[in-house]
Amino acid sequence: MKKRRLFFSTIIFLGLITSCTKKLPLGNINSQIRLTVNMLGDNLQSPNVKVTLSSPINGTDSFPPVPNAKAYIISGTDTAKLAYDIFFKNYSLGTFKLQPSTDYDLIVDAPGYPLATSMLSMPQIIDLNGTVFKDSIGIDNQGFPVGGVDIVLKDPGIVRNFYRFTFFTWNTSLSEWEEASLDFVDADIANAAQRNQNGNVLLKDDLFNGSTQIIRLYAPFGFAGQNPKFKILVDNLESNYYYYLQSIDNYEPSGGIFQEPAQILTNINNGVGIFAGSTQTEFIIN
Repeated sequence: MKKRRLFFSTIIFLGLITSCTKKLPLGNINSQIRLTVNMLGDNLQSPNVKVTLSSPINGTDSFPPVPNAKAYIISGTDTAKLAYDIFFKNYSLGTFKLQPSTDYDLIVDAPGYPLATSMLSMPQIIDLNGTVFKDSIGIDNQGFPVGGVDIVLKDPGIVRNFYRFTFFTWNTSLSEWEEASLDFVDADIANAAQRNQNGNVLLKDDLFNGSTQIIRLYAPFGFAGQNPKFKILVDNLESNYYYYLQSIDNYEPSGGIFQEPAQILTNINNGVGIFAGSTQTEFIIN
């Protein structure tokens, strides 16, 4: 009798393991196939909206694109209708660009599917004037001099701001910018920053909201005679953009059997996906 109980207990436990390891990245499950709508835009490039079909079970873009939808981006009384690009398989509109400090609504209407909508508030552009290069700021662990870049970031007050930093050096041989390692000198800033799996360096303004903050980066030594030297790219991310990047980094489909699956952030009504934006500021140091 004891052997029989042990046998049935083993069967139940194995069934529990099997059911717990089937991760569903989308929390709200129903039998309806919906639209997946994705756009991560900025103020420097024309936005592209990708529309596909998505099963609510796996939430991927494995289904074909939807070329017969009507996609609109609306700001106040201005409505921009996006055209489908057969080659890139997305919706775009010529020279149209998202503007800083502006609210936008997105509407995607595809026959046979619920009307998908979303909205975003573009952050304001960031002032980086005063950013400078210093050819030598100290000595590294091996006794060699190191340079530095002081980013003068004027953080807007009242609202929370979410930043992404990218650092480039100029390759004189190839005459092009190359992305370089980005390391903060200040320990508090370095500890507050987050680096995700895609290499994004993200920082909230918790330490300096509403004030002018000098953020010093380590830079290669010996660039004093070169022109140009460095390029700093700072994205002021809309909050949904920031938390979307975080949710992707936190998503772990192979967690433990008792671990709840992390959910990818979605802000598309009657669908899934992300509609978010950022304002980019480039600063070149000559």
